[in-house]
Amino acid sequence: MTVSRVFGVARLALVGMLVAGCGVVGGGNAATGGRAPSGPPATVVTEARVTSGPISQTADYTGTVQALNTVNVVPQIAGQIVKLDADVGSQVKTGDVIAELDKSTLSDQVATAQGGVEAAQVKLAQIKAGARPEAVAVAKANLDGAHAKLDAVQNGPRTETVAEAKAALVTAQAKLTAIQAGSRTETVAEAKANLDAAQSKLQQLLDGPTPDQVAAAKLQVEQAKDSLTSAQATKDGQCRLAGFQCQAAQAQAFAAETAVSVANQNLKTLTDPPTQDATNQAQAAVAAAQQAYKLAQNPYTSTDIAQAQAAVDAAQQAYQLAQAPYTDTDVEQAQAAVDAANAQLELAEAPYTTYDVQAAQVAVQQAQAALTIAQTNLKEASVVAPFDGVISAKLLSPGALASPSTPIFTLISNLPQVQFSIEESRIAAIKAGQAVNLSSSAVPGKLFPAQVTSIYPSADPKTHTFTIAVQPQDSSGDLKAGMFVSLVVTVASDPNAILVPNVAVVQQGPQSVVYTVAGGKAHLQAVTIGIADDNNTQIVSGVTAGEEVATSSQSNLTDGSPVRIAGPVPAAGRTPASSASGRPGGSSSRQSGAPTGTGRGATRASPTPKPQG
Repeated sequence: MTVSRVFGVARLALVGMLVAGCGVVGGGNAATGGRAPSGPPATVVTEARVTSGPISQTADYTGTVQALNTVNVVPQIAGQIVKLDADVGSQVKTGDVIAELDKSTLSDQVATAQGGVEAAQVKLAQIKAGARPEAVAVAKANLDGAHAKLDAVQNGPRTETVAEAKAALVTAQAKLTAIQAGSRTETVAEAKANLDAAQSKLQQLLDGPTPDQVAAAKLQVEQAKDSLTSAQATKDGQCRLAGFQCQAAQAQAFAAETAVSVANQNLKTLTDPPTQDATNQAQAAVAAAQQAYKLAQNPYTSTDIAQAQAAVDAAQQAYQLAQAPYTDTDVEQAQAAVDAANAQLELAEAPYTTYDVQAAQVAVQQAQAALTIAQTNLKEASVVAPFDGVISAKLLSPGALASPSTPIFTLISNLPQVQFSIEESRIAAIKAGQAVNLSSSAVPGKLFPAQVTSIYPSADPKTHTFTIAVQPQDSSGDLKAGMFVSLVVTVASDPNAILVPNVAVVQQGPQSVVYTVAGGKAHLQAVTIGIADDNNTQIVSGVTAGEEVATSSQSNLTDGSPVRIAGPVPAAGRTPASSASGRPGGSSSRQSGAPTGTGRGATRASPTPKPQG
């Protein structure tokens, strides 16, 4: 029972005693008209009927509002922050982007991984497609070539090969004979003529042009100019109307201009003194012609004769080889070449095994996994809110390096939670889902319905109290994290208890008792009490529903004391009618002890009112 409830019981007991005292004196005077009573005076009491109904006992606790969820938001990857999309106090929804990391490198990684997937898929498709026609064709051609060579080796020398080798031998022998015969007269004469021409050209270059040569060059210039004039006149006439004739005339005029340029250049070259380069070139030509003349006189050296003889010897060997080209080793090698070519054809026709296909499939899976990782990393560069809530702290700024161990924001949920501690003696009365009422001085006059969400499984080893978490219903958002709140918790209840008003129960030593009222007398009844609220007390044993109990003046009562139920004050000048038994006041039903409800001024037990959220 709370302190306020004890004070209420005391106040009601005091009022009952005062009413009883006044009732005894007043009642005696009214009943006897000033005559002394014939027996013990009746004590005036109030009464209440014993009822049955629900009752619950509550206890008050305190706690602090905190967010249901609080997390430090960290990225799943490391990176530089380029943008923050939220700040302290920002309301965010689940999945909202609240920070963005640098994505440039991550985008490149995704593109690279995508290329790896495509390459692996192409390789897998190539393997599944099997043999390539062009590779099979090449292998077949190589096999045909190997067969042809084997046939040639097995069939002996070829007539055309022998004839070719013999012709080469004849040619080599003829060349040797020519070398051995020495120089040829016509070759010497031709070399002498070339030497004379080179010497004449050098002398002419040193002496300069003759007048006839200059006159001829000038004549060529004049003729070229005349041709240019004629061509230009023809162009002017033909190009009055556009057409192919104009184009032809323009081409002729351009050719005539080129001819004039060439004639002028020839005249200039002829009349200008020889350059050092021209002189050097002419002298070099004379030296070369002299060397050629000497070579024509003596065309062959001993080395040439030796080389010609070696060529004859080689041709002779080739001729003999052509006549008997292959040995047993050659046949074996040709057969081995056929076998190798056949194996290559088989490989070309079936290039991949089952293991190759499996390996290619694994490569595709690995490439896809790498792509998934790259895409995930790119997605994780956008840091999102894990749940609905509000940003309570900003821990990093743009430009900072964030990582899975470096939080960017602190996020708290919009849903509040209150935790409080309860004694171990009451923990059994607390169940998950149980209703609790909250109030806060910061929101005066308002109760917040709440519900127990969790009960810590172990007690604090020092205080022996258990922590209880409750979640209030606060759609208006009045409760803020950090607020101090009071909680009213039901620690015991009975849906069908025997109830009497708290003031009906008195304590006589260690025993709780009530005074039942029946037949105008008070009867002392020991009771076992259960739980109590602000108004009623549960009677576990001693009385039953429907009985009447005294709710005042119990200190003036003993077992069997006569009582009179307190009634309204009589009107002025009137006295209350006497009953048939001669007892003052009240109705005959009261005197007979028949229960008639709560009686005048009685207090009824009622269930504990539920607070409204």
